[in-house]
Amino acid sequence: MIEVKKPKKTCKQHFTEKCSCCLFDPSTCCCKCWYDTSAKVRTYVTSTKWTLFIVLLILGNSVVLATEHYEQPDWLTETQNIANIFFTVIFACEMLLSMMGLGCKEYFSDGFNIFDFIIVMFSLFDLGVTLSSDGGSAGFITVLRGFRLLRIFKLVKSWTTLQQLLKTILNSMSSISNLAVLSLLFLFVYSLIGKQFFYGEMVDLDGEVTRYHFNSTTDSMITMFIVLSGENWNYVMETVVYAHPDKQYLAVVFFVTAILIGNFMLLNLFLAILLKFLADAVDDVR
Repeated sequence: MIEVKKPKKTCKQHFTEKCSCCLFDPSTCCCKCWYDTSAKVRTYVTSTKWTLFIVLLILGNSVVLATEHYEQPDWLTETQNIANIFFTVIFACEMLLSMMGLGCKEYFSDGFNIFDFIIVMFSLFDLGVTLSSDGGSAGFITVLRGFRLLRIFKLVKSWTTLQQLLKTILNSMSSISNLAVLSLLFLFVYSLIGKQFFYGEMVDLDGEVTRYHFNSTTDSMITMFIVLSGENWNYVMETVVYAHPDKQYLAVVFFVTAILIGNFMLLNLFLAILLKFLADAVDDVR
């Protein structure tokens, strides 16, 4: 019996059978030329020199953003616009080369690549609106320029140590959230206590009405938040003591205990939890 060889499938047939060429996946692509090109691009975009080049571009973009100031000359504005076009095109090409080398499936499997993709899309949208604008929507363009600052966070993609730090912070969110609820409860309870005992107009030693008072729950929580942050809390205590001379000892106990418990204990526990997760992450790396 003569064995009949089956004809090889064409690229078009492979495509109709859900070939992954359309997904830029070099591991399953049927086109040899595309596979070879993707392999070379992958070697290039994953190299240390490429990463260093992108980091230098990000730093250069940060320097350009830092040169913007109020009432700047026209030549500087024009230079910044040209630099914005240059960096937008370069970062867009970098994203496309990464997709080509890694494949869309592998590229979008990384959260940092997705974040980088969003930044590039915002940059392209900003560039398109800026170039097509006739100056009538200056306010909207000013808002879009704020998204250019997001390019600084592209360093996260290239900075492995910073990636580990961010991942550690995100992993600690579950434990920190429980402590955050406890801190909020403490803030609410002390705000109600302050409103109960120190209600009324607050006048400081200079005879001026102060913005710190406990006349409502909202104002009490704002005042206590300022106290717990350690921002001039002794001035707030002094104002309360001056406004309520008959409750000066109660005011001293109230504010001192709030600082001891709320600031020195609860807020520092956030750092303790974060340091614990950082230590565990270092141990895992080792």
